[in-house]
Amino acid sequence: MRKIPRVKLIRRDDWIVDFCRDKRVLHIGCTDYPITQSKIENGYLLHDKLNHVTQYLVGLDNDKEGIDTLSKLFPNSRFIVQNAEKLDECLEIRPDQDKFDVIVAADVIEHISNIGNFLKGLYSLLHGDNRVLITTPQAFAIKRFLPMIFWGYEYVHPDHIAYFSISTLSRLLSRYQLEIEELYGFQWYNPTFKNRFANTVVSPALWLSGGRLCDELALVIKRLPE
Repeated sequence: MRKIPRVKLIRRDDWIVDFCRDKRVLHIGCTDYPITQSKIENGYLLHDKLNHVTQYLVGLDNDKEGIDTLSKLFPNSRFIVQNAEKLDECLEIRPDQDKFDVIVAADVIEHISNIGNFLKGLYSLLHGDNRVLITTPQAFAIKRFLPMIFWGYEYVHPDHIAYFSISTLSRLLSRYQLEIEELYGFQWYNPTFKNRFANTVVSPALWLSGGRLCDELALVIKRLPE
């Protein structure tokens, strides 16, 4: 049993952009299959936002079509087509030149079949004071519980294969010599009436829980000393 601290709520993209400002960044999961183009046109693509504030930015994704789209839109940027489960095999990441300050993996791990391989790859890329930013849906989100309690429905994104709690994430990371340094949460916002209504309905429970029933978790992760 573990006592979970209150979770401060943030705006995901604003938090990531501020953390990465003027830094050297590797962005894992830089596309948004299959809506990369429309997200760029609407100004919602995270990689586009990072492109405006970082000192050096490399995008990595297994979605070749999305990478091709980004390469045409950002011809001066560097992109790598690579499976995130095989980061330690990626020859295009050059250890002697690619000294990243921040590695961003926003809403990635819930899509990955072999999370252990992914975390091993992250560990191999970490050095000194650099950090990993991970965001992922939370298992105990109030929006996930209410449909199950009242209607018996489990709402799961068609490409998600795992949801985590704070405790299970901590234990998983510790197996790969990684540790949560900072912990936040956030709610998903979009302009639809359904989303606005849902956030309004759950806001009392979210406040009473100290943010612990938020939609997603946002973590700053560091490498433990050997």
